[in-house]
Amino acid sequence: MIFKKEDLAFLNTYAHFSNNNEDLNSKVQVTFDNVNNRICFCLSTIGDVRGLAFMTIFDNVEDIKDNFFSVYDIISLNRIIQLSQQDTKIKFTEEGIFFDNESKYELKKYEYPIPEYNTLLDYIYNKTPSKTIHLIDLEKLKPCISFVGETITEVNKNSVFLDMVVSRNKHYISSNEDVTSIVKTSNSIEDLFYISKNVATVIQYCKLKEIDIDIYEKENQFKFKIGDTYVFSSMITQSSIPDVFDDDIKSYYDHKSCIIVDRKELLTAVERLKVVTRKVFSINIKKDSITIENKVAPYAIETIKATVDEELINSNLLLSSIFFSTIVSIFNGDKIKIKVPSDLANNVAIGVEDETQDKIIIQCLYEEVQFTMDDGEI
Repeated sequence: MIFKKEDLAFLNTYAHFSNNNEDLNSKVQVTFDNVNNRICFCLSTIGDVRGLAFMTIFDNVEDIKDNFFSVYDIISLNRIIQLSQQDTKIKFTEEGIFFDNESKYELKKYEYPIPEYNTLLDYIYNKTPSKTIHLIDLEKLKPCISFVGETITEVNKNSVFLDMVVSRNKHYISSNEDVTSIVKTSNSIEDLFYISKNVATVIQYCKLKEIDIDIYEKENQFKFKIGDTYVFSSMITQSSIPDVFDDDIKSYYDHKSCIIVDRKELLTAVERLKVVTRKVFSINIKKDSITIENKVAPYAIETIKATVDEELINSNLLLSSIFFSTIVSIFNGDKIKIKVPSDLANNVAIGVEDETQDKIIIQCLYEEVQFTMDDGEI
């Protein structure tokens, strides 16, 4: 089979998600099968925590003469292909890779095949999934990916499982303990499904809007397709992301009292402050405005007009400057509503949304501390 450059565009995805820290995880296997008239490309990082595998298949190829496979470094292979002209004819043989039948590259070949290769083929051609779910509105994963946390497991300590996005109750949800992102979707399923950070990043990288996910419950695996490429990953069974729809949890962020400000003015202020702010800033709530203050050297303060509920006047909020500026930048509406607890004794978190109400971002607040102007420490 003669390939054109555009036929091998999927190798960009392979290269992007390869892992050069592990030997086989940075290699792609190219297999020519003249029994099944099939050519397969495969890359696997399944050996990693939350690893992925990719398999791209060309079926019904009639001109395969020999059965053979070659394992190449994916970065080198992808690079020489992407540097070719668009109409270049590319041919793989046991002797090397030919370009327009004139240029030949004998890339280093690796002896061992990818261990999961036959297992992945089995999922595609032989195994029947336990069920298939359909996810849409995948472009809405972006704000969730911004706040995905980490999974930390330590002996004799409580483990934390946060390196994922949860699809739950028609929402995508993620959390890094400091910030929790809740985004509305039009998904019709009510299934609880965990999307690993790696899978969510693949979805975002490939600009997918919807996918069908085949779930193999017995094997704890799932797969989905991007064009002719299958993506495989292990199911996630543990999560530390809270049930944000539980009434007790909602009481921490879904406050009745609020501040409303112009989004562009707020974004300008927090982006300017971020230049000089190390970690946190203070928001002081006044009758018809808020001031955002960096109290450690170099001192800075921004004042923004605001609509303020009366019970919040003279309140003070202390929060992460980096997270808050990221939160504000995610919204597209004209106004930002900051839901603030009126009971300062229970001043745990704020909820941030705009007039579209298609998402709410929860940010935990810090306790009041003493600032030291001289050394910049808190």
